[in-house]
Amino acid sequence: MTNPCELYANWDDLVGTDEAFEGVADLARDLLDHWGFNQVEITLEDLDDESCVYDIINEKIIFDPDELTASGRDNAFDCAIHETIHAAQDQSGVDLGGFGPEFEAQLLAGSLASELLAGCTSEEVPESGSGGNLPNNPWQSIP
Repeated sequence: MTNPCELYANWDDLVGTDEAFEGVADLARDLLDHWGFNQVEITLEDLDDESCVYDIINEKIIFDPDELTASGRDNAFDCAIHETIHAAQDQSGVDLGGFGPEFEAQLLAGSLASELLAGCTSEEVPESGSGGNLPNNPWQSIP
């Protein structure tokens, strides 16, 4: 399981390495697992003007290697979470063709990234147990 705080704190040192991609890919995998969804393929491929996308037909999350390194850690985290939400929506039977799922993913990604990184700072990795906790499934009501 990826430590989101550690990945976030060390992002600048990881940019351009396989570890950066593996970190955001592991984050997506961890979220899908934590939310109870099936894993999807996660790859690096050249994309036109996108940092990452969820490929509905092939059921995979694709990161553009150049955009991943150039876009900064906040965008990398947001992108990973956003596309993971689309994978979860797809597995839930949501028609991803409309504006609604995109709007929902955009809104949820920001709040889930904030929740995920609560307690993290770029300067230090928090002590075990503080920050970096995976957010709950956004579609599941908690009593």
